[in-house]
Amino acid sequence: MKSHLRRQIRLTLFHWHRRSGVAAALIIVLVTLTGIALNHTGSLELDKHYPQSSWLLWPYESAVTRPDGVQIDSVWWWSDGQQLHRYQQPMMPCRALLGAASSGSEYLIQCDGEWLWLTSDGDLLDSLDPALLGLSLNAGLAADEAGFLVRSEPHGDWQRLDLDMYQLTPLLTESAESVSGSSPVPAALVLQPVPESVSNARNTSISWQRVLLDIHSGRWFGSLGPWLVDIAALVLLFLACSGFWIWYSRRH
Repeated sequence: MKSHLRRQIRLTLFHWHRRSGVAAALIIVLVTLTGIALNHTGSLELDKHYPQSSWLLWPYESAVTRPDGVQIDSVWWWSDGQQLHRYQQPMMPCRALLGAASSGSEYLIQCDGEWLWLTSDGDLLDSLDPALLGLSLNAGLAADEAGFLVRSEPHGDWQRLDLDMYQLTPLLTESAESVSGSSPVPAALVLQPVPESVSNARNTSISWQRVLLDIHSGRWFGSLGPWLVDIAALVLLFLACSGFWIWYSRRH
């Protein structure tokens, strides 16, 4: 009877041993692989490299921000903090994009440190320091068919910017009223987050180490993630105990 009971227990444990192993296999594999990688964080430099895949970064959308840019003639212009990009092509140094205006065939890009005068193809015509004209880097900027307009204060008077003579000319009263009555910066040139399909290097804050740590602990999977990892750990404990019992009962 005792032998029969032991055999029944062994068969039951063996049955659940196989099922539990299959159920927890994926989580155990993830925890194992991430644990091995984290154990070599220094040599792999996981804290110095940043994943860019949107599906890997979905839990961090509130922490990872896309750069701001402007859309001119259906083309996005943006800065990654170092380079000005035309769509995904780096063009020239630009620490931060503050604004832009388009007169049709020419663009004026406001960067942190200088303004860039460009052709519509992105060729640099000139760079200028607005401080030499008594303007701040983020002065108001607009454009019409005749060229570029600037103003030093949000509600100040607009002035014509002559980039050939490098001087400002006050607008006529009727022209100023016309400009003031319209949007000073066209809607298409308002700074807005660049789409993910354009900016392919937006993550500079969430490292591989952080992602692997969160996968390892289950936090990457959301609020239920840590519980899934805990359950997998308990299943692993059950596998160890049931495996030992199956082996022991066969020996005796």
